[in-house]
Amino acid sequence: MFFSIEHEGKTVVVFYHGLCLISAEDRLLIRGKWYRGKKLGVQADVVVAERVENLSSGIVFEKA
Repeated sequence: MFFSIEHEGKTVVVFYHGLCLISAEDRLLIRGKWYRGKKLGVQADVVVAERVENLSSGIVFEKA
């Protein structure tokens, strides 16, 4: 699954191997490997997430 978020005024594309139940207004804590988009040939930064914590609902999605 992939989705985009706004982080420090910039767009970040998040890739997560699995299903994350999130909505547009949710606050998220994302852990994983961050990449600068320019190095990958895209305009946004990219994160390959190992863990996505939905702070709004308390649900945690973690790669097993």
